Amino acid sequence: SQVQTVTTDANGDWSIILPQGDAISSIDETDPDFPTGAAQTEGDDPTTTAILSGQTFNEIDGFYETGTLTGHLYFDENGNATQEPSEADMPNVDVEIMDVFGVVTTLVTDANGDWSIILPQGGATSSIVRSDPDFPTGAEQTEGTDPTKTTILSGQTFNEIDGFYETGTLTGHLYFDENGNGTQEPSEADMPNVDVEITDSFSQVQTVTTDANGDWSIVLPQGDATSNIDETDPNFPTGSTQTEGDDPTTITIVTGQTFNEIDGFYETGTLTGHLYFDENGNGTQEPSEADMPNVDVEITDSFSQVQTVTTDANGDWSIILPQGDAISSIDETDPDFPTGAAQT
Repeated sequence: SQVQTVTTDANGDWSIILPQGDAISSIDETDPDFPTGAAQTEGDDPTTTAILSGQTFNEIDGFYETGTLTGHLYFDENGNATQEPSEADMPNVDVEIMDVFGVVTTLVTDANGDWSIILPQGGATSSIVRSDPDFPTGAEQTEGTDPTKTTILSGQTFNEIDGFYETGTLTGHLYFDENGNGTQEPSEADMPNVDVEITDSFSQVQTVTTDANGDWSIVLPQGDATSNIDETDPNFPTGSTQTEGDDPTTITIVTGQTFNEIDGFYETGTLTGHLYFDENGNGTQEPSEADMPNVDVEITDSFSQVQTVTTDANGDWSIILPQGDAISSIDETDPDFPTGAAQT
């Protein structure tokens, strides 16, 4: 049980003469010349050898140098790429690590969203397994990169932080509702090339454009999102009236789910009118001839819908109507219409 210390020479060799019997060799891993955190690839440490009289025993110990790679996953609920105290860690998510030798190891984040592994020095790649049931479907990364490549250096620790916010999908469809019934018929055209402005739960604004089928789609963070059709877009029918859906529309986006909105419009024009008292009966309003206010005019549009407008103080009325034939009819029973008047 006598302890002696020997030191490796320039060739990494050491030698000692010992009495026969069991002898134990133990490498001093605290020696400043020993690589911190090195992992043994050949031999054992410590090693027990039965020494026999007159014989020589040789042990070979190989080590590769290592460093430590750690990581942390969390839910970035406000999308600012920093974990706030109120934002949760992401536990039980698989992370695949490939070391410089191509060996792949799978780790699982702990209750704090952390993982750690000792690796040989050289290039290493970490990849989050997004198909893991504990990873939020469709989440968008706000902090870090995935996959991440890191050069491991002997005795050093490298840390990567990955933040994600949860997302859902919002889609929409625009069409020309030619008969104004609030449903797209097979004969009714889609509305392509129209911009739709999307404001997400972080107040970030993005613009999408309807495709050839009148469709648009966008991935958004969870929370309230508002879509607003750009009615100034040259490809949007000027003055059209909405028959299906709402604009703008606010929808609460839920993680991993898809929400669809449909917006139908019929095209419109404006019909205006003017009533006056033609006192001299010449079929033209003279400057001295009065306007006719407060008289009802009944309007029947191309869908046979009936609306009533009333002349203002200047004898004028105005209404927006769907394209097609419209009929205006002055209500001659209105108390403000002159009884028995003849039209000039």
